[in-house]
Amino acid sequence: MKLFLGSFLAAALCAVAVPGVSVAADAPPILVGVDIAYTGTFAPSGEPQRDAIRFAEAEINATGGVRGRKVHYEIEDNGGKPETAAQLAEQLIGQGAVAIVGGNSTATSAAIARVCTNAKIPQIFMTPSAELWNTKTGVNPYVFQSTPRNEIEAPVLVRFARDVLKAKKIAILYDENPYGSSGSILVADAAKAAALTVVDSESYNGAGSDFTPQILKIRDSGADVVFLWGANQAPAIATRQIRQFIPKANIIGGTGIVNELFGTIAGKAGDGVYTDTALNYTHPSPTQKAFLAAYHRVKSTRPPTPVAFAYDAAMLIGMGLRVAKEPTGDALATALVSMKPLALADGTFRYTPTDHAGLTESDIHMAVVRNGIFFNI
Repeated sequence: MKLFLGSFLAAALCAVAVPGVSVAADAPPILVGVDIAYTGTFAPSGEPQRDAIRFAEAEINATGGVRGRKVHYEIEDNGGKPETAAQLAEQLIGQGAVAIVGGNSTATSAAIARVCTNAKIPQIFMTPSAELWNTKTGVNPYVFQSTPRNEIEAPVLVRFARDVLKAKKIAILYDENPYGSSGSILVADAAKAAALTVVDSESYNGAGSDFTPQILKIRDSGADVVFLWGANQAPAIATRQIRQFIPKANIIGGTGIVNELFGTIAGKAGDGVYTDTALNYTHPSPTQKAFLAAYHRVKSTRPPTPVAFAYDAAMLIGMGLRVAKEPTGDALATALVSMKPLALADGTFRYTPTDHAGLTESDIHMAVVRNGIFFNI
């Protein structure tokens, strides 16, 4: 496989390599499990995430591996089912995995987190749900995320609604799943802090295709901005129906909407929808510019946001293994919270013992849809 990254990121990787150590052909690889969904409902995000993890594996091994050994990411498909995700996590750990990348939904990530915590194996998941590591009983030392958490995303979006869109009344339309439910609460809390009134909050079944009853209630509430908190195809369908029944309302979505599927399904109705991204497509940092260029060379297109989440998760594990005193779960968990700041596709990660997301509001960038494409503003 071709070296994926540009020279800028390759240099950063080499800076974390063990001096004077090359990959030994006969040394057994260090196993990292990957427990994601890349078929069924999650295929639009999971398939490119699978590719991104393979890119990361190739890059890590091309720049020295880990202490003379290659790293191998064993990728399994959980189909979006929490029980399958848990079983696969058990299986991968039983095979000797020192860490797990996954899942790519809140429900599967939670199932994997329980297994990894019991086994004392680090996990990096790819959803904004910080409650998986920032639990009611404290910070889970083994669970991390590679996305901006909802807690910093929601206030940024709400302030944009107030300060730029001049919103007065907002409504929330959210998926009833854990991702949507937690996001709706955080949007409501952020709205209260921003002195905005939440006039209606409606949930929907993520597998549904008609949200007319909820949207009519939102229309009658007088909301001037509708917040969409969900993923996959439902937000795109909802956008078309919102444009039909509330044409003057602005629409703001969470990062769950940032994929090619949104533009394809929403069509012209998607133009003017606002959201946020961590990967800055329009005004990238040097690291992001290298990532975007490298992805385009391989795929001839722009990476959807989930690609960066998966790529960064895999890279963080690889870099953590280079810093760790030994390739074990406890040593890797310690290394992840002690590494120097690491600039990757989504921003600069600064994991600490009390912050297992590592990204801040400065890593979040507002975007708008134009002709089905997300542009940062």
